[in-house]
Amino acid sequence: MGKRYDAVVIGASAGGPEATETVLMALPEDFRTPVMVVQHISPCSGN
Repeated sequence: MGKRYDAVVIGASAGGPEATETVLMALPEDFRTPVMVVQHISPCSGN
């Protein structure tokens, strides 16, 4: 039996949105573990 996790936490800063999207899109459709994302974005980023 595989390991059981209560949650997956992803933290990112500069360059993070693209990397976070890559990780999240790679998760299987039936991925049932909660995922929390914390993303630092500068107010000057324009995004």
